[in-house]
Amino acid sequence: MDAPPTRKQREIAEREELLLDAARSILLERGYLGLTMDRIAEATEYSKGTVYLHFDNKEEVVAALGLRVVEAKRRFFERAAAFDGGTRERCCAIGIGSSLWAALYPEDIRLTQIVKAQSLGEKVRPERREALEVCEEACAGAVVGTVLEAAAAGDLQLPPGVVPGMVAHGLWSLHWGAQSLSQLDIPLEHLGIADSPELLMRHCHALLDGYGWRPLFTEHDWNATYARVRAEVFADEFEQLAARDDDAASPVQKD
Repeated sequence: MDAPPTRKQREIAEREELLLDAARSILLERGYLGLTMDRIAEATEYSKGTVYLHFDNKEEVVAALGLRVVEAKRRFFERAAAFDGGTRERCCAIGIGSSLWAALYPEDIRLTQIVKAQSLGEKVRPERREALEVCEEACAGAVVGTVLEAAAAGDLQLPPGVVPGMVAHGLWSLHWGAQSLSQLDIPLEHLGIADSPELLMRHCHALLDGYGWRPLFTEHDWNATYARVRAEVFADEFEQLAARDDDAASPVQKD
């Protein structure tokens, strides 16, 4: 069993989080080119040397911010994947978790876009780069694992040439596309879209129906599943969303 962190280690970790909080604000306000070690030092009232004690360069800072975002998203996915339901219900629970994460942390969608647009490469320490890859693979793995379980249980029969990762890619593309669109100033109501998160769920169900993943959309009370996921997996997060804005749209269809 690992020994608890010392006071010095806790202080270092807390200072690093403070530096990352400042970097996050600068990155969102000024973009990648506007993020500098000098600005991080100025915003936190630490010397630039102190900033460099934690991060070798700004690419390291950006990678650390990306890791923090993906770690949070990973926790949503893993909790959803453990939902007590059928394989397609668990897949939908992951989708609810993804939409809920996006609704709670919309700025992290933009932050992810900024991070992904950069070529961080060799300027990032291997251990941090590996940690980021592990978290991203865990998010994808939660979906792929559910697809594999569905195939093993007979809920899903993939056609020749289709592998589980293709199903996961389709769902990921739908969610990432919807989340990216949410960052644009597009009046979706002019297109007759009153509840885009609920529409996203419909698109995902259409994809899963196309693969024949049972139960099909018309064979199950999905509103009951959504209600269970809200109550059993993400009750605190839905309360947080409601408290932040009573008029906030739910990431899934309400009963």
